[in-house]
Amino acid sequence: MNGPEKFLWLYMLLVPGELLAQDSFGVFGGLGTYQMDNLKEVNKMKARSLPFKTVGVDNFNPGFYFGTSASFELSENFVLGLNYQYTSTGSRIGQKDYSGYYRYDQIVNGHLIGIEPERIIEENNFITISFSFLTGVIFTGLKMKEKLTVYGESQESSESFAAISIPFYPAVKLSVPVTTFISGTISLGYLYDSGGKVHLKGNKDAVIGINNSPLKTGWNGFRITAGVRFKFNNSKTDSS
Repeated sequence: MNGPEKFLWLYMLLVPGELLAQDSFGVFGGLGTYQMDNLKEVNKMKARSLPFKTVGVDNFNPGFYFGTSASFELSENFVLGLNYQYTSTGSRIGQKDYSGYYRYDQIVNGHLIGIEPERIIEENNFITISFSFLTGVIFTGLKMKEKLTVYGESQESSESFAAISIPFYPAVKLSVPVTTFISGTISLGYLYDSGGKVHLKGNKDAVIGINNSPLKTGWNGFRITAGVRFKFNNSKTDSS
């Protein structure tokens, strides 16, 4: 069992029991931008170190992510959610000619697990507007792969790295009821990544350096999300 899976199981065990009896369950997908300044600098350094020119094929382009959430209504205007998101992105520089080809890939994936307080600003029969603030932990996995093929002879290498960082993700959400128990949701926000130090996978002390500083993650970027929320408790009940 890897790091994110262990954390998820521990997280669910520590969550108060009343939160597990959630009011709603949601699934969603979205489009995000990824800053990744440190990893882009790695590509520049790699390109400068090669005896031939390379071209950029991908450079941590905007990409899709998906996730799931469970929420519990603590009061009339306040909801507390549990949120999981999976995100991936990457880059490639390379070159190809009659003698062969070269490529250098960085493949990055992130598992975000967190809590999401949500404050309802406006609610009527047609739309609900709310503000949310997601925070928790991002477990990042990074793989760097390099391959050179010349006249049919190939040489390749691959290294795996990991990092842990803290996200801060404020967003504005709109929810429109489709049926009594199903709502469509859309949200827009910006994710700030605290920047986790990248180290060799399995060795937290082996931190990777760049320009005399630790190499860090950079999931910072805009997020636009659309999803479906299934509501289980359709009516409020008195706690007395």
